[in-house]
Amino acid sequence: MDWSDYKNEFGIEGRARQLIIPNTTPADWQLWLDYLSATDTEVLYFVDGNAACLPEDVREMLQPDGRLRALHITPRGLKLIADLTVFDQIRLRFYPGWITDEDRARLLFHMMSTAGRALEKGVVVAGPDDAAIFQYLPGRGVEYVVDSP
Repeated sequence: MDWSDYKNEFGIEGRARQLIIPNTTPADWQLWLDYLSATDTEVLYFVDGNAACLPEDVREMLQPDGRLRALHITPRGLKLIADLTVFDQIRLRFYPGWITDEDRARLLFHMMSTAGRALEKGVVVAGPDDAAIFQYLPGRGVEYVVDSP
């Protein structure tokens, strides 16, 4: 993919985008978080706005108990914020203005393909309307799936 073809997807004024891994289970969350913990990716967990230890069993983190939970995942400076209110998919929100050049885009694509390979699932980056902009399919790599304007 060529940066000039898709750089407009990451405008500073754009609304949040989401990296989505559909059809996941708590076991998928656990596998993925265990993988991230073994890398240099910063993973921070918050409960009711306070920093907390990431639970050993991810099901604790996914409990709908009225407490506000947040998970910030930061691979090499790219901040992704997990939506912990959705349990059947992994949804990571990020702001398109954080993708300022091709290197940052490649970091996002690497995160997509790494998660997809680890979980053996497709991964998409979607716009505010949940329409896919980029997709990773096992065995095919990351593709730009929106026609450029």
